[in-house]
Amino acid sequence: ILTRLGGALKQTLTRDFPTPYSDDPDTEKLEKLKFEVGVESVTDVNLALSQTTGLKSKLELFSALEGLKDVDVNWDNLISAKISKYFNVNFNLKLFYDRDISSKRQIKQALALGLSYNFL
Repeated sequence: ILTRLGGALKQTLTRDFPTPYSDDPDTEKLEKLKFEVGVESVTDVNLALSQTTGLKSKLELFSALEGLKDVDVNWDNLISAKISKYFNVNFNLKLFYDRDISSKRQIKQALALGLSYNFL
């Protein structure tokens, strides 16, 4: 398990949809670029659950100094398993939350079946 904590700069760049992602409603000008200064924590976990199964997880947390109670979350999890000599299966679950983008969390799930073969 690896963890780091420190200061961070977050940049949001939009071209077609500056409102609500990067535009400051308090100004007259339409901004397409937004900078946030804050605190970031990143934790990486890489575990072997068995000889054929592994778990990789990465949790990224960011909070701007303007609103420390609002935490942006990006959590990516991958479970990989080798089910036979030639086949493996992966399950990916990703949770994303950024209040600047949406007040709701976003979840992405993917299940993949792969074919593995070594030529050498």
